[in-house]
Amino acid sequence: MMRFKKTLLIGTATIGLASSFTVAPALAATTTTPKIAVKAAIAVDSSTGQIVSQKY
Repeated sequence: MMRFKKTLLIGTATIGLASSFTVAPALAATTTTPKIAVKAAIAVDSSTGQIVSQKY
């Protein structure tokens, strides 16, 4: 019984690890730039306070 539990644990861990390498790139490839309808916007780097992008 202990050998079965160990085999089951190793198998589950292997499948989980393998699926994390195949699913993550697929999710990253489907991201798109959001369409935002605004009159004004500003993006600021929080660590430096520098304005990264602005729209008036």
